[in-house]
Amino acid sequence: MLMRDTGLMLALLQEVEQAAAMVDARDAEAAAHAVAEQVERVAAWGGERQRAWSEYYQYVQRYLRTVVRLDPQRAMSQRLRDQLAGWMEQPFALHVAAVAPIRLLRELEARVERPPVERPRRPLDEALAVEAPDVAPEALEARVRALLADGPGSLSTVVGALLPELPGHERFKAVGRIAELVARDVRVLREIERAWVPVPASIEIEDWALVPRESA
Repeated sequence: MLMRDTGLMLALLQEVEQAAAMVDARDAEAAAHAVAEQVERVAAWGGERQRAWSEYYQYVQRYLRTVVRLDPQRAMSQRLRDQLAGWMEQPFALHVAAVAPIRLLRELEARVERPPVERPRRPLDEALAVEAPDVAPEALEARVRALLADGPGSLSTVVGALLPELPGHERFKAVGRIAELVARDVRVLREIERAWVPVPASIEIEDWALVPRESA
């Protein structure tokens, strides 16, 4: 239960800390920060205890597999029961060697100050960005039809004539619209390889050879 609920507790404490930072409540923010650190220490302690129990459980299982199961006559278990039954007459004890503590070569720190988690504050009344309106589809379609009436031989000719008339931020999107309108009104010759041709606004397109539909 400790390992399961630690994440939820830390998430709630972080929300409290963020809410306190938004209203500039320093005491509440510091208290939430301290409780979060304590929860993290408790979670680390619980994880260490869980690993220790897992190692002990695996050790017991190895003992049962390698010792108990290799004693088909139950001689060892019988001796153990006899010793436990006769402990009052012949007491025994288990002696273990003391484990030396781990030596820390650095100075202990009582608490490491961490910067509080803060969300960047934005003004509520931000000025709206002014964007130029997109080119009207009807106007673009009329210009494409007018150029196709002159019988251009390639797609790059149509695109190269129209792009200088459009705003800079609309030219890249307009290339796809122009290609769609051209494919509707004229016949595109099928070629094995099509050359890539530069057009205004530092754009390269795959060029098409165009033939009017009435001549197809």
